[in-house]
Amino acid sequence: MIGFTNGIKEKGEIMIYIGDDPGKTGAIVALDDEGDVIGVCRKSKTTIQDRCEFLNGLDPDNSNDFYAVIEKVGATPQMGTTSAFTFGLEFGFCTTIYVSLSIRHEFFTPQKWQQSLGLTSVKKSEGDTAKKRYLKENAQRIFPHEKIVNDTADAYLIAWFARRSFMGANTTNQKENA
Repeated sequence: MIGFTNGIKEKGEIMIYIGDDPGKTGAIVALDDEGDVIGVCRKSKTTIQDRCEFLNGLDPDNSNDFYAVIEKVGATPQMGTTSAFTFGLEFGFCTTIYVSLSIRHEFFTPQKWQQSLGLTSVKKSEGDTAKKRYLKENAQRIFPHEKIVNDTADAYLIAWFARRSFMGANTTNQKENA
């Protein structure tokens, strides 16, 4: 399918950690127990049906367990009525997909997951572009073999947060020491 990759490993039963950055330019990233990327789905290049197929494809034989973190964001005053409605609709679709596939999920604000990962050095006064660049650089540092773009950076970091928060913040491996 256009817009996502799915390189599920033949490992038997594994835990799959999902980071979901809602919105039409967000993404869904799936990691395995080791923190390796097993799938990426860019929302700007896919339909809602594609996203369902992507998530279903992560566990074709129903032998894996899932834990997803969805970024808890809402419409902003700067959005017009139509944009706010579209954003809310997209957020609703996002939530519905996880419920319908019986995927355990939680919502965390950007402040919560970013603070947990120690990503708090960009001030609001520096602007959205500086913050996006900072998050993209950190995602690229954690996932050096992946092609991180602005649309996917948050989802990579949210998936990393999902894995760390589920397994416990004291879990270490080579990537976390990078």
